[in-house]
Amino acid sequence: MTELKRKTFTVKFKKQMVQLYLNGVPFNDIITENKLNASTFDRWINRYGSSVYYEQEKNILPKIQQHDDLYERIQLLEEEKNILKQALLIIGQKQR
Repeated sequence: MTELKRKTFTVKFKKQMVQLYLNGVPFNDIITENKLNASTFDRWINRYGSSVYYEQEKNILPKIQQHDDLYERIQLLEEEKNILKQALLIIGQKQR
């Protein structure tokens, strides 16, 4: 009698498959192409879906913070530019 070997997958592989699903690849395409059991893949989505999403957010948050910091810096520079323009106008009027 031949024994069936149980397939094992790494956590990295599981997270990659869940990432594909979260990015919009259809469920059936993933399980068909990778020869996965639907209930197994569904379990991976439940188990790793939130952690994959959290990892995405963790990567995005610093970029959002950097964007916000740059936006604030631009606003400050715009204010300084306007103050300098007004100062030049005042100095120009006094010299006439």
